[in-house]
Amino acid sequence: MCWQRWRTKMLRGLVTMRTLTTLALLFCLSLGLVLIQGMFEMKDRSGELNTSGTVVQLSDKHEEMNLIRQIVRRYPNISETEKTLFLSLKRADYEERRKTIVHYCRSSKQKIGEKIFNNTLVYDRVDKVSYCMIAKAASSTWSTQFINLGNPGDRIRHQYRNALQLLAPMLFPPPADPVAVWNDTTSIVVVRHPLGRLASVYQQKFVELASNAGWGRLNRRIIQMYGKGRTSEDDVPTPEEAILYVISNIESGLRVDQHWRPQHNSCPFCLMQFSIYANLNLSFKSRRNGRRYVVLHPGVWFGEQTESVHQSQPVQV
Repeated sequence: MCWQRWRTKMLRGLVTMRTLTTLALLFCLSLGLVLIQGMFEMKDRSGELNTSGTVVQLSDKHEEMNLIRQIVRRYPNISETEKTLFLSLKRADYEERRKTIVHYCRSSKQKIGEKIFNNTLVYDRVDKVSYCMIAKAASSTWSTQFINLGNPGDRIRHQYRNALQLLAPMLFPPPADPVAVWNDTTSIVVVRHPLGRLASVYQQKFVELASNAGWGRLNRRIIQMYGKGRTSEDDVPTPEEAILYVISNIESGLRVDQHWRPQHNSCPFCLMQFSIYANLNLSFKSRRNGRRYVVLHPGVWFGEQTESVHQSQPVQV
């Protein structure tokens, strides 16, 4: 019966060969983009964790995730024991992800994650915190945190209000040899499920910024390339048309836009190791008394106000 319904749709033209081709290409793209995401997926782990003399038995990953959620939901009103337990669990996650990535980099014949893009690295020498940003993977959130650390004047903040990812590396440029000093800092990288990342790109860039000069021009180009039968009044490409363009842009290798550049090509995963391997799909946020917290690692418990030695003197760019 299912086949008959599918065949009927095919005959009625509701499912075109072009759509099927797009789905096939999207599937292939997702397989390629999911590489780093897969590295970050946590395997089931059971055992005992000692937290300041308290032994907690975790039977499976589901129980562990629930425990983490409970702790984060109550943060900052948690005990030292709960904080120690949380950090122990997160350290174990990061270490497991690090080992998985190192193993892949050493065993794979593919040369990936070895290129450094200086405009994606943020290096705070004073606070000893560093960050490699991946567009559409919480890069605005983390750029804002570093901008708050840099404490630029109001004029600079206003000038770069729509270009946070440009301002953060300007305030904290990478050193001449990032590899040599990276391990001296608490370093952060955040990834996101590739399909969720593409959906975010489509909604924010192609739809919400359709009236923007740059994105509007790209929209018209995409419709001209892939929107057969579309009228000149259309200003937003369909998801199918946008995906076809993204795939074509990635396959060409020419000026691949950072917003859909494969994540394993955005940060040097095989060249440098990170203290925090965060997964946006597994991030935990807590809102207490009107304040929002993101808890990841000792020293990186960011709230709305982030204290830093930089804040004693505004930084001008």
